[in-house]
Amino acid sequence: RGNAAAIFGEAFQLLDRIKPGDAVDNSTGNEYAEGWSSYGIDNIDVNGYIRQKSTNNPEIVEYDENVPYGEKIKLENYTSIRLPPNLSIFATMNTSDQNVIATDNAFQRRFKSRMIRNKLSNEVFPGRAQYDIQIDGTGVCWGKFRDWINGKILSPENGISKADDKCLGGWFISTSVKEKNAEGVATKFEDISREDFAEKVLKYLWDDVFKRNAANNIFNKDEFKSLSDLIDAFEEKDGESYNLEGFKAFDEIFRLNDSDKKALTNG
Repeated sequence: RGNAAAIFGEAFQLLDRIKPGDAVDNSTGNEYAEGWSSYGIDNIDVNGYIRQKSTNNPEIVEYDENVPYGEKIKLENYTSIRLPPNLSIFATMNTSDQNVIATDNAFQRRFKSRMIRNKLSNEVFPGRAQYDIQIDGTGVCWGKFRDWINGKILSPENGISKADDKCLGGWFISTSVKEKNAEGVATKFEDISREDFAEKVLKYLWDDVFKRNAANNIFNKDEFKSLSDLIDAFEEKDGESYNLEGFKAFDEIFRLNDSDKKALTNG
């Protein structure tokens, strides 16, 4: 979540590596070939730490021939620091995290990257079990609701900036495992309680996603003027039964047309 450039400091320069086919760098007396940092940085603290006496190094290191890939590296008092070929840096980033400090493109392009798609498989477990979780007493499963609401979030008519980052992840909300198969993989989860759905999902949609005018396209704002009204209506009970039983819970909360109703149910 921190400022990556500040955390790496001058070590940022070490992220550029000597590529296959590039000439060996022997400008400093050492031979740096494929995989080594393209440039070195002068850092007496790191140099001293590497060369200090320790359990593994009873004497100060001045020369080391045991370097992978056959290079011989002379490590002296003022030898610059580089990343070796056998050191890789792995990192994960959650672009939806509102507290994270964005990294600039110059930093990002020094890494190979892969986007984790926001998909929830309804064909294999445990994704299928997560998809099929029922939202308590509504007749709507989590997977169908998520597919529907993400479609609304991405809809241009709602004008939501950075809409991809606002979409609900497959595991945005989770419950306890109810059943497992012989391999120990979850095949069924407990239902999502009305309280959890209201306090986590509805609150997120009302406060963070559909703000201002966009909310008029999603919520029944003629009926509900505040988040408190919305949550109360969704959770409210008359004895043991919810006031909004079955699909009526969604039909009253959201503005739904026939296409929406079909998407949220089995048709």
